Amino acid sequence: MKLRRILYVSGWSLLAVLLGAVLLCALVLTQVNNQIKIFALAELEKRYPDFTFHIADAELVESKRIILKGVEIEAGSKRKIVSIGEIALDCPITLQTFSSRNLKIEHIAVRNPIISVTRSRSGHFTDWETLLAVKAGPGLTDSLKSVEVENAVILYSDETVAAEPVKLKLESARCSVSERTHWSVKSVFQGDQLRRLTVNAVFDSETKNWRAEADCKQFDWDTSLTPYLPFAAVSRPVNGRIDFTLQANSDVQAELGFRFQVKGIVSQGFLDVPELNRTVTGLNAKFYADNDGLRIDNLTAIGEASRIALSYTQQGLMKRRSAELTANVRGLTLDDKVAEVLSPFLNEKTQQILEKFDFNALADVHAELCYSDNRWKPKTVSLHVADLTFAYKAFAYKAERLSGTMYIDSKSDKNDVLNFRFVSRPDDILKVTVEGHYNNLAAAPDGVTDIVAENVPIDNKLITALPEAAQQLAEDLHPSGKLNAHLIFRLQADKELGREFDILLQETSAKYVRFPYPVNNITGMLQFRSGVWSFADVTGSNGNAVFQCSGTLHPDVFRLNVYAGNLPADEQLSGAVTETAKQQLLKSLHVQGSADINAQIVYQIASKQLDLRFQAVPRAGLSLCPDRFPYKFQNVAGSFLYDNGVVRSSLIKAVNGGVQMQTALDFRPAADGQSVLTLSDLHVTQLPPSGELLAALPANLRSIIVTTELRQPLDITGGIRFISGNTTVSQFDLTLTLRNNSVNLGFPAENVCGRVRLSGGSADDKLQINGGMILDSLTVQKLPVTEIQGQFQYSNNRLQFGTAANRLQPNVQPHPLTASFCGGKLYAEGLVMFADKISYSVNASLHGSDLALLARQLSPAATRTAGTLNCTGINIQGILPRQNAAPIAASGKIELRNADIYDAPAMLRLLRELGIREKDPNAGTFNSADIDFKLSGNQFYFDPIIFEGNLFSIFGSGTMLLDSQQIDLMMKTRLGNRRTQIPLLSGLIGGVGDQIIQLKIAGPVSNPSIERIALPNLL
Repeated sequence: MKLRRILYVSGWSLLAVLLGAVLLCALVLTQVNNQIKIFALAELEKRYPDFTFHIADAELVESKRIILKGVEIEAGSKRKIVSIGEIALDCPITLQTFSSRNLKIEHIAVRNPIISVTRSRSGHFTDWETLLAVKAGPGLTDSLKSVEVENAVILYSDETVAAEPVKLKLESARCSVSERTHWSVKSVFQGDQLRRLTVNAVFDSETKNWRAEADCKQFDWDTSLTPYLPFAAVSRPVNGRIDFTLQANSDVQAELGFRFQVKGIVSQGFLDVPELNRTVTGLNAKFYADNDGLRIDNLTAIGEASRIALSYTQQGLMKRRSAELTANVRGLTLDDKVAEVLSPFLNEKTQQILEKFDFNALADVHAELCYSDNRWKPKTVSLHVADLTFAYKAFAYKAERLSGTMYIDSKSDKNDVLNFRFVSRPDDILKVTVEGHYNNLAAAPDGVTDIVAENVPIDNKLITALPEAAQQLAEDLHPSGKLNAHLIFRLQADKELGREFDILLQETSAKYVRFPYPVNNITGMLQFRSGVWSFADVTGSNGNAVFQCSGTLHPDVFRLNVYAGNLPADEQLSGAVTETAKQQLLKSLHVQGSADINAQIVYQIASKQLDLRFQAVPRAGLSLCPDRFPYKFQNVAGSFLYDNGVVRSSLIKAVNGGVQMQTALDFRPAADGQSVLTLSDLHVTQLPPSGELLAALPANLRSIIVTTELRQPLDITGGIRFISGNTTVSQFDLTLTLRNNSVNLGFPAENVCGRVRLSGGSADDKLQINGGMILDSLTVQKLPVTEIQGQFQYSNNRLQFGTAANRLQPNVQPHPLTASFCGGKLYAEGLVMFADKISYSVNASLHGSDLALLARQLSPAATRTAGTLNCTGINIQGILPRQNAAPIAASGKIELRNADIYDAPAMLRLLRELGIREKDPNAGTFNSADIDFKLSGNQFYFDPIIFEGNLFSIFGSGTMLLDSQQIDLMMKTRLGNRRTQIPLLSGLIGGVGDQIIQLKIAGPVSNPSIERIALPNLL
C-alpha cells in the first residue's frame, strides 16, 4: 500500500518534471523564433531601406532551415507589393550557429506568393525597379545556390487602365545561381486563359543584362488584355488563341530597352468592329514582330457572309513609319458605317460628305493601301458592287438593286482618283444611273456625282424621302404619276457640297388638300439650286381647263403662281373649296360657265399659314344667280379679285334678256361667322318690274312693288349690301328711274317719269326705307302732274310721306310732298298701312291752278274758260286693292276765282235755260265757285255748290257716281252775290229769287240734262 502511494506520488512528480521541461523548451524555442524574426527584419530593412517589411512568424528547424511565415513587403504609402505565405531558408543551423549569425543559406523556397506589379502612368514599374536595383552584397546569401517559387499569383495592373488587374498563375519557377551575380531562371506559368507558358531566362544582377526565351501554348487572348501591353502593336487587337515563341535580350540602345523577336499563329480568332456593328470570325493568321516592325501573313477570316484574305507589313513598332496592306474581300457588306472604317484613309471633309449618304451593298473588294506621311493612301482599290441601295440623307429616296464598279487609283503621291458607275438592273422599270469622278481624295477633293433616275413613281416612298417641312407640303398635294430626275452633287476644294436637282414631271396628277381640285397630265421641270426649288412652265389640265404654274420652294415658304384657263364653275370646283363659308359663297352664286384665273399662293411652312389670292376673268357665256339676290346675270364680263376670303370686282357687266347690268362687287367673311356681300355702283337698265326681278327682292319690298303695279321697265342705280349669319340682313340705297311708266298710287297714274330713291334695309320680315322722289311728270285721269318732289319713310308696314316722313329722317327739314298741277302748286302728305289689304289716308291741297289750262286738258274745245282753281282740306282714305268696289272716302273744298266757265257745255245749256243769250255781255257773269264735297264708296256728295256772278248766283247740292260720272243736282238762283248783297233787301229779294227758278241737273257730266221746276207758290 505504501509502495503504491510512493509510485503514485513519483508518477505525478515525473509528469510535472516532464511538463516543466517541455514548457522550458517551448519558452526557449519561442525566444529563438522571436530572435530569428527580429534578425530577418533587421537584415531586410538594412538592405532595402525604401521598403517596409512585416513577418508574422519565424521558425527554426534544427540543423535544416529557417521558416519565415506571413511575409509582406510594402512600398511607399503602405502600398503592398508582395505577400508571401512562407519562405523556407535551407541552411545547417543550430542554436549555437544562429547566435553567431553565421548562416550558410543554400536554397530559398518561396511558397504561395502574391506579387502585385503596377505600371505607372509614365510607363515605369517604379517599385520593382527600385527593389531589383539594390545589390544583396556579401553576407547571408553568399552560399545561395538556387531559388524556387511555387504556386505564385502575379497581379498586373496599369494606372492608365480603369480595370481589374490581370491575374497570372506561376506554377513553378526555379532560379539557379551559378555565380553570386549570375542567375538563370526556368519557370512554368498557367492560368484561366493560358494552358502553358515556359520561360527560360538568364540575369546578371551586377550588369542588369538579361536574356530570355519563351514558348506559349494556347494563350486565349481577348481585347480586355490589350490595354496592359506596354505598346499598341496593332490598332484593333484580335480575340483568339495564340501560340508563339519569344526571344528577347536587354539592349540599352534599343527604344524599348530590349530587343525581341516574336512569331506565332493566331487561330479561332474574332475581331469586333464596333463602327460596323459586326464581328469578323474564323480568323487565322501568322505573325512576326520585332523592334523594327510587324508582319501579318495569310490572314483569313469570315465576316458574316464575307470572306477576307489579308496581308500586312509595318515598319516601325512603337511609332509606325510606313505600312502596306493588301486585302481581298468577297461578299463584303457595305453600309453607312463604312465612313468610320475608312476614316484613316479620308480627310475630314471627304468623310463628312460621305456621311451625308446612306448606302448598303454587297461588294467584292481588292485593296492595296500604303501608309506614309502619317496617313493611309490607296494605291489601288476596286469594288465590284451588287445589290446597292443608295440615298442622299437630305433627300432619302433609296435607289435599289444597283450594280457596278468603283475604282480608286493613286496616280501620284498627291492625287488619288475615284471613278464609279452603278446602274439598275435591265428588267427594272425604274432606271437609275449613279456615276462620278473625284480627285485628291485625301487632300482637297473635288469632283462630281451624277445621278439620273427615269420612271420614278410618285408614291409614299418618294414623299417620305423628302425633308420633313417639304414632306407635309407634298402630302398635301396628293401627287401621283411618274417623274424623271437628274441630281448633281458637285464638290470643289474649300467649298460646301453643291447640289443641283432637275425633276421632269410626266403623266403626273395632283390634288391639293386645301383646294382639292384635281389637275391631270402635269408636265414641266422642277429645279433645285442653292437650297431653293423653282419651277416654271409646269402645265396640266382637267377636262377643257388648262393650268400653267411657276413658283419657288424655300426652306420656310412656298410660293406658287397658277394660271387656270377655261376653268368651269361646277360642282367639282365648289367641292374643292374646303372652308365652309367660301364653299357656301361659291354655291350661293350659282355660277354657270367658265373663267380664266390667275392665282398667287404663299404657304408659310413652319406656321402652316396659307395666303391665297387670285383674279378670275369670266369667259363668254358665264352667268350667275346669287342666292341673296336671285336674279340671273348672264354673259358676265369683268374680273373678280379673291384675297384670302375677300372677293372684289371693280366692274362687272351682265345682261338678262334686254336688261343690262353693271356693278362693283365686294364679298368678305367676318370673324363672327357672318359674311357681307356688297354690290356698289349698281346700274341696271330696262329692268322689267315683274318675274325674276320680283323674286330677287326681299319679300316685304317685293310686296310694295307689286302693289304699285308698275307696267314698264325701269332703271336702277345705287348699291345693295347683304349681311348673312344667323339671319340675313340687307341694306340698300337705290334710285329707280321711270320713263313713261304707269303706277297705282291708290289711283292709276300714267306717263310716270322721274326718279325714286329707296334707302334702308331689311332683316327677316322687317323693312325700313327712307326715300324720296323727284318725278318730272305723271298723268292722272289724263291730267298731267309735274315737278313732284318729296320724302317718304317706311317702317313696320307703315308708309308715311310729306311732313310726317321728314320728321323721321335726320337732317331733313319738314315739308309736304309738292307737285305742279295746271300752273298751280299741289301739296300732299299721308299715311299708308300695309297688312292683308293696304289702307291709306292722304291730305292734300292745291293752290293757284290755271282753270283755262285745266279746261283745255279736259276738253280742247273749251277756249273761253278761265280762272284760278284752289282745293283745300282734301282728305282721301281707302283700301287697296279695290276689289268689289272697296270703299273710298274723301272730302274737301274746291274754289274757283276770277273764273270764266261759259265755254263748258253744261254751263252753256244752263245759261240758255235761264234765258241768257250766248253773246250777252253778262254770259260770263259766273266768276267764282265754292264746292264742298265728300266721297263715300262710289258716290260724291256736293253740299253746297255755289256759283257766283255779278248779276246773280246759283247754289245747290247733289251727288255724282265715281265710276259712271252720273250727276244728280238740285240748283237754285239768287240775285247778286255774297259781296254785293244788302242784308235785309238781299234776303228778301233772294228769298223771292229762290222761288223764281229752280233747276234739276242730271245725267253724265259731259252732257247732262237740265230741267226747270216751277215755283210751288205760283202754281
